Amino acid sequence: MWSIITLLLPLFALIALGYLAGYIKIAKLSWVSVLNLFGFYIAFPALIFKSLAFADISLQLHGTILLLQVAIAIGVMGLVYGVCTWLGLNKADRNTFTICLYFSNAGYIGISALQLVFGDAAAAEGAVIVSAMILVTLTFGIGLLEASKHRTIHTASILRSIAKNPLMWATIIGFAVGFSDLTLPQPVVQF
Repeated sequence: MWSIITLLLPLFALIALGYLAGYIKIAKLSWVSVLNLFGFYIAFPALIFKSLAFADISLQLHGTILLLQVAIAIGVMGLVYGVCTWLGLNKADRNTFTICLYFSNAGYIGISALQLVFGDAAAAEGAVIVSAMILVTLTFGIGLLEASKHRTIHTASILRSIAKNPLMWATIIGFAVGFSDLTLPQPVVQF
């Protein structure tokens, strides 16, 4: 138990450092938007790509994980939606809670935690789980949020949103490289 805590200590120290920087006003509120954009468009896609592209991808293992995660997603989202309906929440709140309670920080923290504790090989399993979360959230989730704003779901806007999302591209390209025997040039690997 102690070894896991010591392995995860750098991750939680980084979180604490971020909190401390905000608390003592070193980090400005204007940083939040910039750092979120950097994380969403550059750092997180790179983490997902690296976790998938350099892993020994097994269609049986990773395909099963992906299908199970999608099934869990549908079950959790259905349950949350049902509970929110039973509680009498309006459509917009119900749809928002359904997405928010399913899509967690598993990607930002989970992959790094798995990598610290179990090594690079475990990062692939974490990336597959996060990829399933991304897939469900960026399809069904966006559809739910669109339904909250409009009476009809605009399929074209959902497809545009998916096509422009760097997390989807990192997932698709990462899986493609992981499944293939493609060897990337060393500068690309280091980058």
